[in-house]
Amino acid sequence: NGYAAFDYNVRSQKKFTKPWDAYAYDKNKDTYNNVKNSTSITSILQDEQVHNQNTYFVKLAYDRKFEKHGFNAFVGYEQTQRDIRQTTAYRRDLLSEQLDQIFTGSTKGQNATGGAYQDGRESYLGRVAYSYDNKYLAEISSRYNGSFNFPSETRWGMFPAISAGWKISEEDFFKNNVKGIDQLKLRASWGKMGNDDMGQGSQYLFLTRYQLTTNQQNYTYFGSDYTLNNSIFLSATPNPNITWEVQDSRNIGLDFGFLDNRLTATFDYFNNTRSDILVQRNASVPLYTGLSLPRENIGETVNRGVDWSVNFSETSREFKYNLGFNLTYAQSEVIFRDEAANIPEWQKSTGKAVDSWVVYETNGIYRTQAEVDNSAHFSGAKPGDLWVKDTDKDGSITSNDRVRIPQSATPKIAYGIPMKAEYKRISIDLLWTGQSMAKQMILPQAQGSIVSPPTWLYNDRYTADNPNSKYPVAFNDTDPRNNIAADFWLRDASFFRLKSLEVSYVLPEKMLSRFGILNMRFYAGGTNLFSIDNMKQYNLDPETNNTTGVNYPQTRIYRVGVNISL
Repeated sequence: NGYAAFDYNVRSQKKFTKPWDAYAYDKNKDTYNNVKNSTSITSILQDEQVHNQNTYFVKLAYDRKFEKHGFNAFVGYEQTQRDIRQTTAYRRDLLSEQLDQIFTGSTKGQNATGGAYQDGRESYLGRVAYSYDNKYLAEISSRYNGSFNFPSETRWGMFPAISAGWKISEEDFFKNNVKGIDQLKLRASWGKMGNDDMGQGSQYLFLTRYQLTTNQQNYTYFGSDYTLNNSIFLSATPNPNITWEVQDSRNIGLDFGFLDNRLTATFDYFNNTRSDILVQRNASVPLYTGLSLPRENIGETVNRGVDWSVNFSETSREFKYNLGFNLTYAQSEVIFRDEAANIPEWQKSTGKAVDSWVVYETNGIYRTQAEVDNSAHFSGAKPGDLWVKDTDKDGSITSNDRVRIPQSATPKIAYGIPMKAEYKRISIDLLWTGQSMAKQMILPQAQGSIVSPPTWLYNDRYTADNPNSKYPVAFNDTDPRNNIAADFWLRDASFFRLKSLEVSYVLPEKMLSRFGILNMRFYAGGTNLFSIDNMKQYNLDPETNNTTGVNYPQTRIYRVGVNISL
Protein backbone atom coordinates (compact mmCIF):
# COMPACT_ATOMS: atom_id res chain seq x y z
CA ASN A 1 0.00 0.00 0.00
CA GLY A 2 1.00 3.65 -0.11
CA TYR A 3 -0.14 7.22 -0.41
CA ALA A 4 0.64 10.52 -2.08
CA ALA A 5 0.14 13.92 -0.45
CA PHE A 6 0.17 17.32 -2.14
CA ASP A 7 0.27 20.36 0.14
CA TYR A 8 -0.12 23.86 -1.27
CA ASN A 9 0.02 26.84 1.05
CA VAL A 10 -0.10 30.58 0.39
CA ARG A 11 1.10 32.95 3.10
CA SER A 12 0.54 36.71 2.94
CA GLN A 13 1.93 38.96 5.66
CA LYS A 14 1.85 42.71 6.12
CA LYS A 15 3.79 44.40 8.92
CA PHE A 16 2.70 47.98 9.58
CA THR A 17 4.99 49.88 11.95
CA LYS A 18 4.22 53.29 13.35
CA PRO A 19 5.39 55.43 16.29
CA TRP A 20 3.75 55.14 19.67
CA ASP A 21 3.31 57.50 22.60
CA ALA A 22 6.22 57.39 25.03
CA TYR A 23 7.17 59.93 27.67
CA ALA A 24 10.59 60.97 28.99
CA TYR A 25 10.99 62.82 32.27
CA ASP A 26 12.69 66.23 32.21
CA LYS A 27 13.98 66.69 35.76
CA ASN A 28 14.92 70.33 35.12
CA LYS A 29 11.31 71.27 34.28
CA ASP A 30 9.69 68.46 36.31
CA THR A 31 7.59 67.48 33.30
CA TYR A 32 7.08 64.50 31.04
CA ASN A 33 7.65 65.11 27.32
CA ASN A 34 6.15 63.03 24.55
CA VAL A 35 9.00 61.52 22.51
CA LYS A 36 6.76 59.72 20.04
CA ASN A 37 8.84 60.77 17.04
CA SER A 38 11.89 58.92 18.39
CA THR A 39 10.15 55.61 19.04
CA SER A 40 9.84 54.40 15.47
CA ILE A 41 9.24 55.39 11.86
CA THR A 42 6.17 54.56 9.80
CA SER A 43 6.91 51.67 7.48
CA ILE A 44 5.31 48.80 5.60
CA LEU A 45 6.80 45.36 5.02
CA GLN A 46 4.86 43.00 2.76
CA ASP A 47 5.88 39.38 2.47
CA GLU A 48 4.23 36.93 0.07
CA GLN A 49 5.17 33.24 0.16
CA VAL A 50 3.99 30.18 -1.74
CA HIS A 51 4.81 26.76 -0.26
CA ASN A 52 4.42 23.55 -2.24
CA GLN A 53 5.30 20.14 -0.78
CA ASN A 54 4.77 16.74 -2.40
CA THR A 55 5.19 13.47 -0.52
CA TYR A 56 5.08 9.93 -1.92
CA PHE A 57 5.18 6.72 0.10
CA VAL A 58 4.83 3.07 -0.85
CA LYS A 59 5.17 0.00 1.39
CA LEU A 60 5.20 -3.77 0.99
CA ALA A 61 4.39 -5.59 4.25
CA TYR A 62 4.44 -9.20 5.52
CA ASP A 63 2.80 -10.44 8.75
CA ARG A 64 2.50 -14.10 9.79
CA LYS A 65 2.07 -16.13 12.97
CA PHE A 66 2.47 -19.87 13.35
CA GLU A 67 2.64 -21.86 16.55
CA LYS A 68 4.73 -19.79 18.99
CA HIS A 69 6.47 -17.74 16.34
CA GLY A 70 5.48 -14.33 15.01
CA PHE A 71 7.02 -12.46 12.09
CA ASN A 72 6.36 -8.94 10.92
CA ALA A 73 8.30 -7.13 8.21
CA PHE A 74 8.02 -4.41 5.62
CA VAL A 75 10.09 -2.50 3.08
CA GLY A 76 9.21 0.97 1.87
CA TYR A 77 10.19 3.94 -0.22
CA GLU A 78 9.54 7.59 0.61
CA GLN A 79 10.20 10.80 -1.30
CA THR A 80 9.57 14.39 -0.26
CA GLN A 81 10.06 17.50 -2.36
CA ARG A 82 9.47 21.07 -1.19
CA ASP A 83 9.50 24.36 -3.11
CA ILE A 84 9.10 27.84 -1.64
CA ARG A 85 8.84 31.12 -3.52
CA GLN A 86 8.99 34.46 -1.73
CA THR A 87 8.56 38.12 -2.66
CA THR A 88 9.23 40.94 -0.19
CA ALA A 89 8.74 44.70 -0.48
CA TYR A 90 9.52 47.49 2.00
CA ARG A 91 9.01 51.23 2.19
CA ARG A 92 9.30 53.74 5.02
CA ASP A 93 8.20 57.31 5.83
CA LEU A 94 4.56 56.77 4.91
CA LEU A 95 2.40 59.81 4.19
CA SER A 96 0.05 58.95 7.05
CA GLU A 97 -0.18 56.62 10.01
CA GLN A 98 -3.75 55.89 8.96
CA LEU A 99 -2.98 54.48 5.52
CA ASP A 100 -1.19 51.14 5.51
CA GLN A 101 -0.41 50.96 1.79
CA ILE A 102 3.09 50.58 0.41
CA PHE A 103 2.66 53.15 -2.41
CA THR A 104 2.42 55.92 0.24
CA GLY A 105 6.04 55.37 1.32
CA SER A 106 9.14 57.15 0.09
CA THR A 107 11.85 55.67 -2.09
CA LYS A 108 14.43 56.28 0.63
CA GLY A 109 15.61 52.91 1.91
CA GLN A 110 13.03 51.06 -0.17
CA ASN A 111 13.67 47.43 -0.90
CA ALA A 112 12.07 44.92 -3.23
CA THR A 113 13.47 41.44 -3.36
CA GLY A 114 12.52 37.83 -3.75
CA GLY A 115 13.88 34.36 -3.99
CA ALA A 116 13.20 30.67 -4.21
CA TYR A 117 14.09 27.76 -1.99
CA GLN A 118 13.87 24.04 -2.52
CA ASP A 119 14.88 20.83 -0.83
CA GLY A 120 14.16 17.15 -1.13
CA ARG A 121 14.72 13.81 0.56
CA GLU A 122 14.63 10.22 -0.55
CA SER A 123 14.47 7.21 1.76
CA TYR A 124 14.58 3.45 1.52
CA LEU A 125 13.39 1.89 4.77
CA GLY A 126 12.58 -1.47 6.25
CA ARG A 127 11.85 -3.36 9.43
CA VAL A 128 11.88 -6.99 10.60
CA ALA A 129 10.26 -7.98 13.91
CA TYR A 130 10.17 -11.38 15.61
CA SER A 131 8.47 -12.70 18.73
CA TYR A 132 8.54 -16.12 20.38
CA ASP A 133 5.84 -17.36 22.72
CA ASN A 134 5.03 -13.79 23.77
CA LYS A 135 8.23 -13.85 25.86
CA TYR A 136 11.10 -12.84 23.60
CA LEU A 137 10.81 -9.86 21.28
CA ALA A 138 13.32 -8.50 18.77
CA GLU A 139 13.21 -5.89 16.04
CA ILE A 140 15.69 -4.58 13.47
CA SER A 141 15.01 -1.54 11.31
CA SER A 142 16.96 0.76 9.06
CA ARG A 143 16.63 3.83 6.87
CA TYR A 144 18.88 4.73 3.97
CA ASN A 145 18.34 8.45 3.51
CA GLY A 146 19.48 10.82 0.81
CA SER A 147 19.31 14.58 1.21
CA PHE A 148 19.31 17.44 -1.28
CA ASN A 149 21.39 19.46 1.23
CA PHE A 150 24.60 17.46 0.80
CA PRO A 151 26.97 16.80 -2.11
CA SER A 152 26.61 13.53 -4.00
CA GLU A 153 29.64 11.96 -2.26
CA THR A 154 28.13 12.37 1.23
CA ARG A 155 24.45 12.64 0.37
CA TRP A 156 23.38 9.21 1.61
CA GLY A 157 23.42 7.95 5.19
CA MET A 158 22.50 4.63 6.76
CA PHE A 159 20.64 4.82 10.07
CA PRO A 160 19.99 1.41 11.67
CA ALA A 161 18.20 0.54 14.92
CA ILE A 162 17.75 -2.59 17.00
CA SER A 163 15.58 -3.36 20.01
CA ALA A 164 14.89 -6.40 22.18
CA GLY A 165 12.51 -7.27 24.97
CA TRP A 166 12.11 -10.07 27.50
CA LYS A 167 8.80 -10.63 29.30
CA ILE A 168 10.23 -12.16 32.44
CA SER A 169 6.78 -12.48 34.00
CA GLU A 170 5.84 -15.03 31.30
CA GLU A 171 8.57 -17.46 32.37
CA ASP A 172 7.51 -20.47 34.43
CA PHE A 173 10.17 -19.87 37.07
CA PHE A 174 8.70 -16.40 37.65
CA LYS A 175 5.04 -17.43 37.61
CA ASN A 176 5.65 -20.27 40.07
CA ASN A 177 7.83 -18.38 42.54
CA VAL A 178 6.98 -14.67 42.44
CA LYS A 179 3.66 -13.41 43.74
CA GLY A 180 2.24 -9.89 43.56
CA ILE A 181 3.91 -8.89 40.28
CA ASP A 182 1.67 -9.40 37.26
CA GLN A 183 4.08 -8.02 34.66
CA LEU A 184 7.82 -7.63 34.49
CA LYS A 185 9.46 -6.78 31.20
CA LEU A 186 13.06 -5.89 30.41
CA ARG A 187 13.77 -4.00 27.17
CA ALA A 188 16.69 -2.28 25.49
CA SER A 189 17.26 -0.43 22.25
CA TRP A 190 19.97 1.23 20.22
CA GLY A 191 19.68 3.26 17.06
CA LYS A 192 20.99 6.10 14.94
CA MET A 193 19.06 9.03 13.51
CA GLY A 194 20.17 11.54 10.92
CA ASN A 195 19.46 15.26 10.72
CA ASP A 196 19.80 17.31 7.54
CA ASP A 197 17.66 20.29 8.56
CA MET A 198 19.98 23.28 8.40
CA GLY A 199 17.29 25.92 8.16
CA GLN A 200 15.81 27.76 5.22
CA GLY A 201 18.46 29.61 3.23
CA SER A 202 21.30 27.35 4.38
CA GLN A 203 21.31 24.98 1.43
CA TYR A 204 24.25 24.55 -0.94
CA LEU A 205 26.85 24.83 1.82
CA PHE A 206 29.03 22.58 -0.31
CA LEU A 207 29.11 25.09 -3.19
CA THR A 208 30.83 28.43 -3.63
CA ARG A 209 27.95 30.87 -3.26
CA TYR A 210 27.53 34.43 -4.48
CA GLN A 211 25.01 37.04 -3.45
CA LEU A 212 23.57 39.95 -5.38
CA THR A 213 23.96 43.40 -3.84
CA THR A 214 20.49 44.82 -3.21
CA ASN A 215 21.33 47.88 -1.12
CA GLN A 216 21.94 50.84 -3.42
CA GLN A 217 24.42 52.29 -0.94
CA ASN A 218 26.71 49.38 -1.82
CA TYR A 219 26.39 49.76 -5.60
CA THR A 220 29.56 50.35 -7.65
CA TYR A 221 30.37 52.73 -10.54
CA PHE A 222 31.46 50.94 -13.72
CA GLY A 223 32.45 51.98 -17.23
CA SER A 224 33.75 55.15 -18.82
CA ASP A 225 30.50 56.97 -18.06
CA TYR A 226 30.62 55.84 -14.42
CA THR A 227 27.22 54.17 -14.45
CA LEU A 228 25.98 53.02 -11.04
CA ASN A 229 25.48 49.25 -11.06
CA ASN A 230 24.82 46.53 -8.60
CA SER A 231 27.19 43.59 -8.32
CA ILE A 232 27.68 40.15 -6.83
CA PHE A 233 30.01 39.22 -4.01
CA LEU A 234 31.33 36.02 -2.47
CA SER A 235 28.89 35.29 0.36
CA ALA A 236 30.19 31.99 1.75
CA THR A 237 33.14 29.65 1.63
CA PRO A 238 32.11 26.12 0.61
CA ASN A 239 32.66 22.90 2.51
CA PRO A 240 32.47 19.96 0.07
CA ASN A 241 32.60 17.42 2.94
CA ILE A 242 29.45 18.28 4.87
CA THR A 243 27.13 15.39 5.67
CA TRP A 244 24.45 14.23 8.09
CA GLU A 245 24.37 15.14 11.76
CA VAL A 246 23.96 11.89 13.69
CA GLN A 247 22.30 11.04 16.99
CA ASP A 248 23.24 7.78 18.68
CA SER A 249 20.36 6.80 21.00
CA ARG A 250 20.62 4.12 23.68
CA ASN A 251 17.88 3.09 26.09
CA ILE A 252 17.26 0.41 28.68
CA GLY A 253 13.98 0.09 30.56
CA LEU A 254 11.71 -1.95 32.81
CA ASP A 255 7.92 -2.30 32.80
CA PHE A 256 6.02 -3.40 35.92
CA GLY A 257 2.43 -4.42 36.63
CA PHE A 258 0.75 -4.98 40.02
CA LEU A 259 -2.75 -5.58 41.39
CA ASP A 260 -4.01 -7.28 38.23
CA ASN A 261 -2.19 -4.61 36.21
CA ARG A 262 -4.27 -1.82 37.70
CA LEU A 263 -1.01 -0.36 39.00
CA THR A 264 1.66 -0.05 36.32
CA ALA A 265 5.08 1.56 36.27
CA THR A 266 7.91 2.11 33.78
CA PHE A 267 11.52 3.13 34.19
CA ASP A 268 13.95 4.11 31.43
CA TYR A 269 17.55 5.27 31.28
CA PHE A 270 18.57 7.01 28.05
CA ASN A 271 21.77 8.32 26.56
CA ASN A 272 21.57 10.35 23.36
CA THR A 273 24.85 11.44 21.79
CA ARG A 274 24.76 13.91 18.92
CA SER A 275 27.86 14.02 16.75
CA ASP A 276 28.90 15.64 13.47
CA ILE A 277 26.90 18.75 14.39
CA LEU A 278 27.30 21.40 11.71
CA VAL A 279 28.89 24.48 13.30
CA GLN A 280 31.48 27.05 12.32
CA ARG A 281 35.05 26.93 13.61
CA ASN A 282 35.27 30.73 13.85
CA ALA A 283 35.87 30.81 17.62
CA SER A 284 39.38 29.37 17.26
CA VAL A 285 40.22 31.66 14.33
CA PRO A 286 41.33 35.22 15.29
CA LEU A 287 38.95 37.99 14.24
CA TYR A 288 41.78 39.95 12.61
CA THR A 289 42.02 37.32 9.86
CA GLY A 290 38.67 38.47 8.51
CA LEU A 291 37.81 34.85 7.69
CA SER A 292 34.30 33.50 7.84
CA LEU A 293 34.69 29.74 7.77
CA PRO A 294 32.01 27.34 6.52
CA ARG A 295 30.09 25.05 8.79
CA GLU A 296 31.76 21.72 9.52
CA ASN A 297 30.63 18.45 11.11
CA ILE A 298 32.64 19.00 14.30
CA GLY A 299 30.17 19.57 17.16
CA GLU A 300 29.31 16.89 19.71
CA THR A 301 26.91 16.85 22.66
CA VAL A 302 25.25 14.28 24.90
CA ASN A 303 21.92 14.28 26.67
CA ARG A 304 21.39 11.62 29.30
CA GLY A 305 18.80 11.01 31.95
CA VAL A 306 15.91 8.92 33.22
CA ASP A 307 12.18 8.68 32.54
CA TRP A 308 9.79 7.05 34.93
CA SER A 309 6.05 6.89 35.27
CA VAL A 310 3.46 5.28 37.52
CA ASN A 311 -0.24 4.89 36.83
CA PHE A 312 -3.18 3.49 38.78
CA SER A 313 -6.45 2.74 37.02
CA GLU A 314 -9.75 1.45 38.43
CA THR A 315 -12.33 0.60 35.75
CA SER A 316 -14.29 -2.33 37.22
CA ARG A 317 -16.59 -0.26 39.43
CA GLU A 318 -19.27 2.33 38.82
CA PHE A 319 -16.86 5.00 40.01
CA LYS A 320 -13.95 4.80 37.60
CA TYR A 321 -10.77 6.77 37.95
CA ASN A 322 -7.21 7.01 36.72
CA LEU A 323 -4.24 8.71 38.38
CA GLY A 324 -0.74 8.94 36.94
CA PHE A 325 2.59 10.62 37.46
CA ASN A 326 5.50 10.89 35.04
CA LEU A 327 8.88 12.55 35.45
CA THR A 328 11.93 13.11 33.28
CA TYR A 329 15.35 14.13 34.52
CA ALA A 330 17.77 15.03 31.75
CA GLN A 331 21.20 16.65 31.71
CA SER A 332 22.88 17.87 28.54
CA GLU A 333 26.63 18.23 28.17
CA VAL A 334 28.91 19.70 25.52
CA ILE A 335 31.54 17.19 24.41
CA PHE A 336 33.12 19.42 21.77
CA ARG A 337 32.43 22.99 20.75
CA ASP A 338 34.92 25.18 18.92
CA GLU A 339 36.27 27.67 21.46
CA ALA A 340 39.00 30.32 21.39
CA ALA A 341 42.40 29.14 22.59
CA ASN A 342 42.74 31.98 25.08
CA ILE A 343 39.30 31.66 26.68
CA PRO A 344 39.50 31.40 30.50
CA GLU A 345 38.95 27.94 31.90
CA TRP A 346 35.90 29.11 33.86
CA GLN A 347 34.16 30.20 30.65
CA LYS A 348 34.62 27.05 28.58
CA SER A 349 31.47 25.22 27.56
CA THR A 350 33.03 21.76 27.34
CA GLY A 351 31.55 19.63 30.10
CA LYS A 352 28.73 22.11 30.77
CA ALA A 353 25.07 22.16 29.71
CA VAL A 354 24.49 23.00 26.05
CA ASP A 355 22.78 26.33 26.81
CA SER A 356 24.40 27.12 30.17
CA TRP A 357 24.55 30.78 31.17
CA VAL A 358 27.74 32.87 31.02
CA VAL A 359 27.32 35.60 33.63
CA TYR A 360 29.10 38.06 35.87
CA GLU A 361 28.93 36.85 39.45
CA THR A 362 27.90 39.55 41.90
CA ASN A 363 27.96 40.44 45.59
CA GLY A 364 24.66 42.24 45.29
CA ILE A 365 24.57 46.05 45.04
CA TYR A 366 27.09 48.68 46.14
CA ARG A 367 25.60 50.47 49.14
CA THR A 368 28.41 52.91 49.93
CA GLN A 369 31.21 54.70 48.12
CA ALA A 370 33.69 52.89 50.37
CA GLU A 371 32.55 49.54 48.94
CA VAL A 372 33.18 50.87 45.45
CA ASP A 373 36.60 52.28 46.33
CA ASN A 374 37.77 49.09 48.07
CA SER A 375 36.92 46.67 45.26
CA ALA A 376 37.58 46.16 41.58
CA HIS A 377 34.76 47.78 39.63
CA PHE A 378 33.56 48.97 36.25
CA SER A 379 34.60 52.45 35.22
CA GLY A 380 32.12 54.97 36.60
CA ALA A 381 30.69 52.58 39.22
CA LYS A 382 28.86 54.24 42.09
CA PRO A 383 26.60 53.28 44.99
CA GLY A 384 23.48 51.63 43.61
CA ASP A 385 25.29 49.77 40.81
CA LEU A 386 25.81 46.02 40.68
CA TRP A 387 28.82 44.80 42.67
CA VAL A 388 30.59 42.49 40.20
CA LYS A 389 33.18 40.00 41.40
CA ASP A 390 36.75 40.13 40.13
CA THR A 391 36.93 36.48 39.09
CA ASP A 392 40.44 36.51 37.61
CA LYS A 393 41.82 38.68 40.48
CA ASP A 394 43.54 41.13 38.13
CA GLY A 395 42.20 44.22 39.89
CA SER A 396 39.75 45.25 37.15
CA ILE A 397 36.39 44.09 35.81
CA THR A 398 36.50 42.85 32.21
CA SER A 399 34.72 40.25 30.10
CA ASN A 400 37.23 37.69 31.43
CA ASP A 401 35.43 37.89 34.79
CA ARG A 402 32.33 36.26 33.38
CA VAL A 403 31.73 32.69 34.55
CA ARG A 404 29.90 29.80 32.90
CA ILE A 405 27.53 28.32 35.47
CA PRO A 406 25.73 24.94 35.46
CA GLN A 407 22.24 26.45 35.25
CA SER A 408 20.34 27.13 32.04
CA ALA A 409 16.81 28.04 30.95
CA THR A 410 16.22 24.42 29.90
CA PRO A 411 14.72 22.52 32.86
CA LYS A 412 16.50 19.44 34.09
CA ILE A 413 13.23 18.11 35.54
CA ALA A 414 9.87 18.04 33.76
CA TYR A 415 6.82 16.20 35.07
CA GLY A 416 3.12 15.67 34.55
CA ILE A 417 0.13 14.41 36.55
CA PRO A 418 -2.82 13.16 34.45
CA MET A 419 -6.03 12.60 36.40
CA LYS A 420 -9.44 11.31 35.35
CA ALA A 421 -12.61 10.35 37.21
CA GLU A 422 -15.95 9.10 35.91
CA TYR A 423 -19.19 8.41 37.76
CA LYS A 424 -22.19 7.26 35.78
CA ARG A 425 -22.45 9.91 33.03
CA ILE A 426 -20.26 12.61 34.55
CA SER A 427 -16.51 12.74 34.01
CA ILE A 428 -13.65 15.10 34.74
CA ASP A 429 -10.21 15.18 33.16
CA LEU A 430 -7.23 17.14 34.47
CA LEU A 431 -3.61 17.47 33.40
CA TRP A 432 -1.03 19.08 35.66
CA THR A 433 2.43 19.88 34.32
CA GLY A 434 5.55 21.34 35.84
CA GLN A 435 9.27 21.87 35.61
CA SER A 436 12.17 22.40 37.99
CA MET A 437 15.90 23.12 38.04
CA ALA A 438 15.72 25.93 35.46
CA LYS A 439 17.02 29.50 35.62
CA GLN A 440 15.82 32.30 33.34
CA MET A 441 17.57 35.63 32.79
CA ILE A 442 15.24 38.63 33.19
CA LEU A 443 16.67 41.90 31.89
CA PRO A 444 13.62 44.05 31.00
CA GLN A 445 15.66 47.19 30.28
CA ALA A 446 17.42 45.47 27.38
CA GLN A 447 14.30 46.25 25.29
CA GLY A 448 15.55 49.79 24.62
CA SER A 449 16.20 53.10 26.29
CA ILE A 450 12.76 54.47 25.43
CA VAL A 451 10.93 51.67 27.26
CA SER A 452 9.93 52.48 30.83
CA PRO A 453 11.05 50.00 33.51
CA PRO A 454 8.44 47.68 34.97
CA THR A 455 6.95 48.75 38.30
CA TRP A 456 8.68 45.98 40.27
CA LEU A 457 12.08 47.25 39.07
CA TYR A 458 11.30 50.95 39.34
CA ASN A 459 9.53 51.02 42.72
CA ASP A 460 12.34 49.24 44.57
CA ARG A 461 15.28 50.84 42.77
CA TYR A 462 18.27 52.31 44.61
CA THR A 463 17.92 55.99 45.54
CA ALA A 464 19.32 58.22 48.25
CA ASP A 465 16.05 57.70 50.11
CA ASN A 466 16.08 53.93 49.51
CA PRO A 467 19.70 52.80 50.04
CA ASN A 468 18.65 49.26 51.02
CA SER A 469 16.75 48.66 47.80
CA LYS A 470 16.25 45.29 46.21
CA TYR A 471 17.37 46.47 42.77
CA PRO A 472 20.08 48.80 41.34
CA VAL A 473 19.68 52.44 40.37
CA ALA A 474 17.44 53.30 37.44
CA PHE A 475 19.16 52.34 34.17
CA ASN A 476 18.49 51.69 30.51
CA ASP A 477 19.90 49.45 27.79
CA THR A 478 23.03 51.59 27.37
CA ASP A 479 24.16 51.16 31.00
CA PRO A 480 27.38 49.05 30.93
CA ARG A 481 27.31 48.35 34.69
CA ASN A 482 23.74 47.17 35.32
CA ASN A 483 22.29 46.09 31.98
CA ILE A 484 24.60 43.07 31.86
CA ALA A 485 24.17 39.32 31.99
CA ALA A 486 24.74 38.71 35.70
CA ASP A 487 23.64 36.09 38.19
CA PHE A 488 21.77 38.93 39.94
CA TRP A 489 19.16 38.79 37.13
CA LEU A 490 18.68 35.02 37.11
CA ARG A 491 15.31 33.82 38.37
CA ASP A 492 13.92 30.42 39.30
CA ALA A 493 11.74 29.26 36.38
CA SER A 494 10.10 26.34 38.22
CA PHE A 495 6.32 26.07 37.98
CA PHE A 496 3.35 23.83 38.66
CA ARG A 497 0.54 24.45 36.16
CA LEU A 498 -3.01 23.23 35.61
CA LYS A 499 -2.51 22.67 31.91
CA SER A 500 -6.00 21.49 31.06
CA LEU A 501 -9.35 20.76 32.69
CA GLU A 502 -12.53 19.36 31.19
CA VAL A 503 -15.85 18.41 32.76
CA SER A 504 -18.40 16.53 30.65
CA TYR A 505 -21.84 14.97 30.87
CA VAL A 506 -23.40 12.36 28.54
CA LEU A 507 -27.18 12.37 28.15
CA PRO A 508 -29.01 9.02 28.66
CA GLU A 509 -29.48 7.02 25.47
CA LYS A 510 -33.20 6.52 26.11
CA MET A 511 -33.73 10.25 26.04
CA LEU A 512 -31.97 10.54 22.68
CA SER A 513 -33.23 7.50 20.78
CA ARG A 514 -36.59 9.10 19.92
CA PHE A 515 -34.70 11.81 18.04
CA GLY A 516 -32.43 9.40 16.17
CA ILE A 517 -29.37 10.50 18.15
CA LEU A 518 -26.91 7.85 19.34
CA ASN A 519 -24.88 9.98 21.71
CA MET A 520 -24.82 13.55 23.00
CA ARG A 521 -22.02 14.83 25.22
CA PHE A 522 -21.78 18.31 26.74
CA TYR A 523 -18.42 19.58 27.92
CA ALA A 524 -16.74 22.64 29.40
CA GLY A 525 -13.08 23.21 30.11
CA GLY A 526 -9.99 25.27 29.61
CA THR A 527 -6.21 25.28 29.21
CA ASN A 528 -3.49 27.12 31.14
CA LEU A 529 -5.96 27.94 33.90
CA PHE A 530 -3.45 28.80 36.62
CA SER A 531 0.08 28.11 37.80
CA ILE A 532 2.14 28.27 40.95
CA ASP A 533 5.51 29.88 40.24
CA ASN A 534 7.97 32.58 41.23
CA MET A 535 7.61 34.68 38.08
CA LYS A 536 4.23 36.30 38.68
CA GLN A 537 5.90 39.06 40.71
CA TYR A 538 7.69 40.05 37.48
CA ASN A 539 4.50 39.78 35.37
CA LEU A 540 6.13 36.99 33.37
CA ASP A 541 5.43 33.40 32.47
CA PRO A 542 8.04 30.89 33.73
CA GLU A 543 8.23 29.37 30.24
CA THR A 544 9.39 32.65 28.71
CA ASN A 545 12.23 32.27 26.22
CA ASN A 546 13.35 35.89 26.00
CA THR A 547 15.76 37.54 28.44
CA THR A 548 13.86 40.84 28.18
CA GLY A 549 10.73 39.03 29.36
CA VAL A 550 8.94 40.04 26.16
CA ASN A 551 7.51 37.05 24.36
CA TYR A 552 4.19 35.68 23.19
CA PRO A 553 2.51 34.61 26.44
CA GLN A 554 0.80 31.35 27.26
CA THR A 555 -2.81 31.66 26.11
CA ARG A 556 -5.58 30.88 28.58
CA ILE A 557 -8.52 29.34 26.74
CA TYR A 558 -12.03 28.57 27.98
CA ARG A 559 -14.29 26.37 25.91
CA VAL A 560 -17.79 24.85 25.99
CA GLY A 561 -19.30 22.53 23.44
CA VAL A 562 -21.36 19.54 22.53
CA ASN A 563 -20.54 16.33 20.62
CA ILE A 564 -23.41 14.65 18.77
CA SER A 565 -23.32 11.20 17.14
CA LEU A 566 -26.11 10.26 14.75
